[in-house]
Order: sequence, then structure tokens, then C-alpha cells
Amino acid sequence: MKIINDISSIEKYTTPTAMTIGMFDGIHPGHQKIFKFLQKKNATNKSVVVTFENHPSWILKPTSSRHLVYPTKQKLKLLEIYSIDLVILLKFTKDLANQTFDYFLRSIYQKLPFSHLVLGHNSTFGKNKDGNKQNIELFSKEMNFESHYLSFEKYNNNIISSSKIRKALSNNDFPLASSFLGRNYSLYFHYQETPLILKDNNYYLLRYPLDKLHLPKTGVYSVKISTPQVTLQCLAKRKKDCLDLYIKDMGKLKLPCNIFITFEKSLL
Repeated sequence: MKIINDISSIEKYTTPTAMTIGMFDGIHPGHQKIFKFLQKKNATNKSVVVTFENHPSWILKPTSSRHLVYPTKQKLKLLEIYSIDLVILLKFTKDLANQTFDYFLRSIYQKLPFSHLVLGHNSTFGKNKDGNKQNIELFSKEMNFESHYLSFEKYNNNIISSSKIRKALSNNDFPLASSFLGRNYSLYFHYQETPLILKDNNYYLLRYPLDKLHLPKTGVYSVKISTPQVTLQCLAKRKKDCLDLYIKDMGKLKLPCNIFITFEKSLL
């Protein structure tokens, strides 16, 4: 899976291409449906995902912006599952927010003449959200590509969305968040720093910085941390700007390593 950060960096494709556009925060079953559709097209088409480092609300609604379910690295790691050929990971800016949907699509099409555009059922993008289903379908005829709008996914008759996952996390409802995600709720990060040794010498401390992530409430949690080599039980303290992991069996954890943190239950 190749990752680029600028439309100008796209190498011109000559093969047919199936593309999707979205934030894809959480990679929940509704998103997974889109990526599986791209996989089916993958036999005869290159698969391309256009997504964003930051949530558009950080620019469009700075006073009520949304924090992310997953950090970007975790989103990219999950995308690897679906055999995506190219990820165009853009920073959402004011300039990008002011681009019309057709200007944005044309700028990609010039480098990457996609034959299929696959979107979620209520997807809109571009200035004033003019990139709606009606306008996209008209534009697809002009540019000679097929547009596909896929239906939403449900859990217990509730439409799955990133907003509902955030709400479940805010309520410390990990089973519901996991059901909406289609997998156990966890956080992924690469840790390479030397752990802090606490004064009582019974625990080691790993600190996970929180950069605009939507986490459970501040408090103490029972969590499971997993690496490719080992799984350990430990305590986690959710603070305002970080998540502190208190680990006893530090000798079993070989740093640097990739760590998954799975929340189990609230203790305090």
C-alpha cells in the first residue's frame, strides 16, 4: 500500500481505477463495506482511498470540532487489510474546504482517471457540500466514470456511524463501541522511548499522548496491552492530555514495539 500526501505527487495511472473519498474515522462496518467493494473491483482496477489526517470539522467548525476515534496511523494500518493500492492522505485546510467538488475531482482525475467512484449512502463533499449524489451522478456522465452509493450498515436496528461510536466511548460503553466498530475497541501506537520507573519500583509507566483523540472519560481503567510477542494486563489512567499505562511485567515487553491498548472496564 503506497501512501502519498499531495495530489500533485500522484503518478499517472493508465489502468482502470476504483476510488473512494472520506474521513473513514473508526473504519466501522459501513466503511468496511466500501473497502470490500473496492476489493471486488481490484481484479481489474487499482484501488485508491482519498482520506484526511485531520477531521474536516477542525477547519469548518473549530468551536465544536470532533476528536478522532482512531489516530491516523491506526486507520492506515487497518486499511492495509483491504489490499488498497494507493492512499492519498491529505491535510484538510481552508483552501481545500473552499474547493468545489468538481474542481477537487478534476484535479485528481487529471492524474488518476478513475473509472469508479464509491461513496457512502449520505456522502457529500466540496464547498457548501455540493458534491451530493445528484451532482456527482451528473458529473460522472460528463467525466465518464461510474458512481456507486452503498447503503449503510446497522447494529440492533441502529445505523452505524462514527458519531455513535464517539457517544458510546463518552459513556464508557466499550461493548457498544466495539459492536459499532465491528472489532474490539483498541488504540494502536508505536512506543520506543525508555519507560519511566515509578518510585515504588512496582510499576513502569508508559505514556501515550492524546492528540485530539476521542477517548473514554477521565479515570482509571483495566486494559489489556498486546504486542506481536506478548499480551499483558495493566492499569491505565486517562488524563486530560495523555493516557498513562502502569505495567508490572515490563521485562516481557521488548521496546521499541507496536502496542494495541484494549479497554476492558472502568475502575474509578
